[in-house]
Amino acid sequence: MPELETILLNTQLSTNSTIVLNEIKYLNRSTSIVLKSTINSTKLFPQIDILLQQEFPQVLKTQCFNHKNLPFCEEVHETEIGHLLEHIIIAHLFESKRLQGLTNIIFDGETSWNWLEDEEGTFYITIKGNTDYLDVLSDSILKSVKILLKVISSN
Repeated sequence: MPELETILLNTQLSTNSTIVLNEIKYLNRSTSIVLKSTINSTKLFPQIDILLQQEFPQVLKTQCFNHKNLPFCEEVHETEIGHLLEHIIIAHLFESKRLQGLTNIIFDGETSWNWLEDEEGTFYITIKGNTDYLDVLSDSILKSVKILLKVISSN
């Protein structure tokens, strides 16, 4: 398998909103994703934790480092949609590698944005792992986007 694999998902997946993954790149156990969304925040979804509990409860148990030191199950109420997608992807990656029999699996993620320079709703997601995960990346991303769309369309 090549050291660098680029996966392009230039399709728009829409409900009442639009989520577009423009570019996904994987290199050396690190993935970068550019997400464009018409929804910026989970504040629009007061029942987000209940919806996630029904659809994919593992995501609410992911560790989160944020300026308020909130666990992700609390942070999810007032976070950026890109940050939510980051956590859903990480939870899927972790579960996929665990099912392969791996232990001591670590994934770190970071979501950033700069709406002074980029179009509002543009997020840059970076995920790094301590093990190779290219074999489960595409499936994890597709499952994650489906969950995200289901949750935001349930409001």
